[in-house]
Amino acid sequence: MISSPVFGIDIGGTKCAASILQKNGRVRELGRIVTGAPAATLEQLARVVEQHGAGRNPTFGIACGCPLDLTRGLVMSPFNLPGWDR
Repeated sequence: MISSPVFGIDIGGTKCAASILQKNGRVRELGRIVTGAPAATLEQLARVVEQHGAGRNPTFGIACGCPLDLTRGLVMSPFNLPGWDR
């Protein structure tokens, strides 16, 4: 049973999408935004997630098609995301 919200975030070169895993096991898309500068994009994604209960100890899965430093949780030099280096 899912006790806290589980969110999925897809960071792409032209758009980002957020989804939530519902209690019935189905995934529901919450919204899409245009990918822009890192700070503005992350702020918009945070707003989408907060509107759906992120304040209750959420879990996140984040996808980004580029090299990652998993130990430090960093995006490393994505060719399709100018300005998103580290």
